[in-house]
Amino acid sequence: MKKMLVIDTETGGLDPTRNAILSIACVVYNDGPEESIHLVINDPDGVVNEQALEINGFTRERIEREGISPREACNRIRALLNKNGMHGRTTLAGHNLPFDVGFLVRLFRIGEGDLRGYDKLFNYGGLDTKGMALALEQAERIKPLSSSLIHVAPSVGVGPWKEHDALEDALATARVLRKMIDMMRRFATG
Repeated sequence: MKKMLVIDTETGGLDPTRNAILSIACVVYNDGPEESIHLVINDPDGVVNEQALEINGFTRERIEREGISPREACNRIRALLNKNGMHGRTTLAGHNLPFDVGFLVRLFRIGEGDLRGYDKLFNYGGLDTKGMALALEQAERIKPLSSSLIHVAPSVGVGPWKEHDALEDALATARVLRKMIDMMRRFATG
């Protein structure tokens, strides 16, 4: 099995071209979650909406106190990938992955000044558990109330966790991914 990196972000809004990335969690996935990191980021140029802070529970004080620079965040993500033998073109996974990828791209753009580093590290494809859930729902394998992680997770047997926390959401997504892959294995052999 090929290792993947499951990601989740908490942000200052919905637009990665203008809103700040506040935190990112990265979980090494190898047929289940393995090692993880959770980084709070002090994005100096990003706009932070009060409504976003209400949802994710961050405060401006916490961001100032705990936040690391975008450059340091990029370095720590690289170190995690290197430590786990994930050199170049790592496949990303997540729930509503395009949203998180938009903010990961923002992080590397502001942290490294361009996207050459991002391009060398990550594959342009990825596994989106939201899309997988929609496919499993069409195949009548699951019946979530909606395609949000909070509704998909219980439909595959993943229990409660603290929502809107990047690490908790990334770990839940990794467990959901594992359950979905197991469902697909059973379906293929069954």
